[in-house]
Amino acid sequence: MLFLGLDWLVDAWIAFEQLYPAAMIGCVVKNFYDLLGLGRDQSLEDVQASLASQRSGWGSRAARAGRVGEQAREQLTLIEAANQVFADEEARERYDTELTRFLRGADEPKQVEVDWITRAWGYHFAGDFGAAEIAARKARESRPDDPQAFVISTWIALADFDPMLPARERDRRATGYKTAKQWADEAFVLDEDGAAVVDVASVRGLATFATGDPNRANTILGRGAALADAEFKPYLYFLAAQVSASMAGVGDYESGFGANTHSWLTAAETDCLECLKSAGEREHSDAQNLLLQVWGKRVAASSSSSQASETLSECIAKTDDNKMSESARDKLKQACQSSLKLLKRWDEIKGKQHELADEIRQTKMWVQKNSPSMSLVIAGTVAAVVGFKAGEVFPSDSQGWLSAVGLFSLCMYLVAAITLGLFARKSFKRDKIRTKIPKLEQELAAQGQEMSKISKFPWYEEGWRWPPRYLWQWN
Repeated sequence: MLFLGLDWLVDAWIAFEQLYPAAMIGCVVKNFYDLLGLGRDQSLEDVQASLASQRSGWGSRAARAGRVGEQAREQLTLIEAANQVFADEEARERYDTELTRFLRGADEPKQVEVDWITRAWGYHFAGDFGAAEIAARKARESRPDDPQAFVISTWIALADFDPMLPARERDRRATGYKTAKQWADEAFVLDEDGAAVVDVASVRGLATFATGDPNRANTILGRGAALADAEFKPYLYFLAAQVSASMAGVGDYESGFGANTHSWLTAAETDCLECLKSAGEREHSDAQNLLLQVWGKRVAASSSSSQASETLSECIAKTDDNKMSESARDKLKQACQSSLKLLKRWDEIKGKQHELADEIRQTKMWVQKNSPSMSLVIAGTVAAVVGFKAGEVFPSDSQGWLSAVGLFSLCMYLVAAITLGLFARKSFKRDKIRTKIPKLEQELAAQGQEMSKISKFPWYEEGWRWPPRYLWQWN
């Protein structure tokens, strides 16, 4: 009976936990504002957006081994708890009230050592790069022998760097990334046991590329991929592919086909295929899309339909030889095969255009050559007048028509009739054939519109950056 009488207390405690689900542990209220770098004056929408960004960032690190993965999983647990108390305005108001009451009633606050590396990552994931930079500096000061302090410092310094930037913009910014390169090298030196090989190789490779040494960057990323666990190899291979693709001008519409373009395209293609191979059954849509763009630029170098078709056939063969997932293989092969169909249709339209152009030219030449001459009209008119005048000089009886003058008059009438008849016949035939020309020209224009559609829209829908060169030269 005693236990039955305590049911109300259990129910009350459950209700209390629902009000403050993860904010209370041992009657201690977690201060999510401090732990997750949130502002108490931020709107609920901004707080939720910051939590979503941090969750995405920490989620990418949660699978890491050792302390890095453990730290990421702890942060994800903390973020999940914060999502509950910041679910809506009412829940936040209850949490703020309880937090204020707890802080007022708490004893003298203890000096708790702040994990500045975790704090810097949180600010970085939330996009608060000013606060992240300060937290990273404190991390380097408090833990100068921890490579992760320099890893996060490098990421913050590279916050505005995109490996796919056009070469001109990348070169313009190169000098601003020297500090990032120094911090990345510091992380490499401190990581003696290779525990942070994925983080160190990624930041060091990108920082090296950002400062203008793509060959060295690819070497660093390649070595990192060789040493990394199988789960993280695709990530490093993809970064290496981005470096090579950027050097090849993939994504830069103004770049041409330089002396080293094809070698960089080959390197990017190799790294993309390695990325998809090491990913196995896991989807890596970014690598698939980048590979299509790399192949697109290779196809863009084609100077003929046969060369473009041959390149696409080679691309299809490479998907068959690679141990990528079935879904990735199907997507890549479908893009190549649909593009082959477009090329075939392009050739059909081009041939039809040549036929129409020849027919229009020949029709115009025939019309010009066979147009009835006005001399026929003049000759017919003269013959009729002469015949009429000659008929006036002989008697009107029947015997007069049998005279020489009468026969001459009849001949003139006959010549006039034949001449004017020829003129009318030629005029009719000319006008009939001439009406074909607008129809032929209209059909030719329709074929041209279809060619323009093939050379532009379908290629982009299939993921290609460029149609073949002989297509866009036509435009």
